[in-house]
Amino acid sequence: MSIKFGTAITRFLIAVGVAMGVVSGDAQAYSLMDVVPGGRLRMSLAMQAIVGNQPVSDAMAQWNQVGIGPGQDHAFFIGQASSTAGSCGRNQQNEVTWSANNCGLAFGSSTLAVTTTWSSSGKVVEVDVLFNNTKTWSAYSGPLKFNTNGTAINDLTRVALHELGHAAGLDHPDEAGQSVSAIMNSRISSIYTLQADDIAGAHALAWQVAASVGVPVCSLTASPSSITVGGTSTLVASCSPSATSYAWINTGFYSNASTGVVSPSLSTTFAVTGFNAAGGGNSASALVSVATAVVRPDLEVLSVSGPNNANVGGQINVSGAIANKGGGTTSTFRVGFYLSNDNAINVGDYLIGSCNFAGGFLSGQSGTCEGALNVPASIAAGTYYLGAIIDDTFTVSESDESNNIKLASSGTIVIASAITQVPVCTLTATPALISAGGSSTLTASCSPAATTHAWTNTGFAPNAASGVVSPFVTTSYSVAGINAAGAGSPASVNVSVAGMAANYTDLWWAGSVENGWGLSINQHGNALFSVLYAYDSAGKPVWYVISTGTWDSAFTTYTGLVHQPTSAPLSAYTPTSFVPGAAIGNVNITFTSNSTAVLRYTINGITAQKTIQRQIFGYGVAPIAVGDMWWGGTTQDGWGISITQQSAILFGAWFTYGPDGRVAWYVLPNGTWNGTTYSGPFYSTSGSAWLGAAYDASKLTVSETGTMSLSFNGSNSAIMTYTFTSGPFAGTTQSKQIVRQAF
Repeated sequence: MSIKFGTAITRFLIAVGVAMGVVSGDAQAYSLMDVVPGGRLRMSLAMQAIVGNQPVSDAMAQWNQVGIGPGQDHAFFIGQASSTAGSCGRNQQNEVTWSANNCGLAFGSSTLAVTTTWSSSGKVVEVDVLFNNTKTWSAYSGPLKFNTNGTAINDLTRVALHELGHAAGLDHPDEAGQSVSAIMNSRISSIYTLQADDIAGAHALAWQVAASVGVPVCSLTASPSSITVGGTSTLVASCSPSATSYAWINTGFYSNASTGVVSPSLSTTFAVTGFNAAGGGNSASALVSVATAVVRPDLEVLSVSGPNNANVGGQINVSGAIANKGGGTTSTFRVGFYLSNDNAINVGDYLIGSCNFAGGFLSGQSGTCEGALNVPASIAAGTYYLGAIIDDTFTVSESDESNNIKLASSGTIVIASAITQVPVCTLTATPALISAGGSSTLTASCSPAATTHAWTNTGFAPNAASGVVSPFVTTSYSVAGINAAGAGSPASVNVSVAGMAANYTDLWWAGSVENGWGLSINQHGNALFSVLYAYDSAGKPVWYVISTGTWDSAFTTYTGLVHQPTSAPLSAYTPTSFVPGAAIGNVNITFTSNSTAVLRYTINGITAQKTIQRQIFGYGVAPIAVGDMWWGGTTQDGWGISITQQSAILFGAWFTYGPDGRVAWYVLPNGTWNGTTYSGPFYSTSGSAWLGAAYDASKLTVSETGTMSLSFNGSNSAIMTYTFTSGPFAGTTQSKQIVRQAF
């Protein structure tokens, strides 16, 4: 279908799929109508019913920007909003409005708009533009857009730009035998702004500004003319002769204001008319373009706390609460704690410790950075300010950098001369041998005296020097004394339970030479629940479970059968798909000491052995003791998470199922506490084949897969929430109720 713009009564028609505006070497190919307006065109805009007046105002602003006539009148088109319009006869108003017909005559099937002019004495005295409201309209910039059925989406701005060209006196250059790129060609195309030929035609129109007698002739400037969201622009009206009052459009300015500041959220055309005793002059306009603002994060230090006294070379406990209050996501960043001689803390002061937040923060995410930090031995005794600086390495581009520093609410800290000796402690258990259900008193004795204690496996408070324990298996306890000089070496003692095995609950590995695989052991009484985390022949992560077994008479060797189940994918888990399967081998663990063992196994017909040891990773003080085997109960039978706790650090080994229902596992190796909620990133790994081959630790790869939080409600239940950001489950967020698994 070949459709074109109209002629005498200027119709704007659309030719679907027909290109417009071939390039021409002739810069004077425009076509002029026989008559031009006898004065500036004050257009009454009544387009509110569908798209609104703005696209027409923008089109007028484009013509005014290039100027009409040899003198380049930049105020030729004057726009004013009108609530009533639609007269089809001459009524001394230049109207731009919607209509269902052309003054009682049906629009052509493809007619979008009609421009009608009335002439008298060789000059146009009235112009009306009717837009077909039976069509679907939009307003947009850029090339033509199309519906799914291949029809073009009608752009009001482009159509208005063409029709206003007719109103000024320009005709179709292509119908005059010209071959040019122009908005005024009779056929629509992806051209949506004035071209060189259109501008040359506008300047060739026989139009000169008739000087107003006495009324103000105004111009309007916007500085700057381009802003971002939230920015401002100053509008200034300049009128000659001077105006005594002003009629502003889209500003809200008072009538006595010749200037003001605007802050539009979208690109907007503003207009003003000056008035004096002789009446009103022209309407001058200016376009303020608004660029889309970049959404950035905003890291903030919410609070900082610390002590009021310390010693050179000693330790202080500090804590800082942080958050991302911006709309964007951050990259990895660091929080640094600093000591300063004054209250203007900066990165040039004494850095005494930091926390790295790998993976960054999402919008609205918060966290804490806390722990025991060493006061530098090189610092002089005196009074200092303690503070925290978030993103102190300047890696994150933020919307607000002014809130990245905060002083400790505890005030100044007085640092005295160094205490040179850390506590040396002994730990006694009375009695050291108990029967099942009995208790023993642990007592720490330290010299010089400890101000706090770091206990392991007890749950004692840091200020406690003694306490009572009631283990149900033989258990090792330890304590380190801490004073201003630092922490001493841990002292340990065993409380043996008659007729019971020692407690081997922990995360075990073969050391750094075989980094990447391991064994979690959780012990209840004499029962062990163990999960072996390794890799198949292709290097994909797999796990094997030893859920039951038996001890030898000396309680040093534990033997059990190995299973490798299948079940439903973790994203749509159902226990009805859980199949434990037949045993695929056996495992024999011989404990050669409380912290070393030999792992012997036969799996899928392959026999081998490994020397393993407890993996040490803990530090700090936790608000709650939660180490154990956890699961989702019988309604989630088949998967679980082994939580190994050392001091304040939890190591979560999540054994579950991939998209194919085969075994898969993820690890939460570290995190931070916020009350009784522990959170951090979790990871997936791949590595060297484990069965029937020499393990190669250099093939280990670790990929951050998502974030996890464990919100504990007391010591026996929790909510496990995780979000996958990569891998086959990317975009999956779930929360599971979990409890300690009894066995």
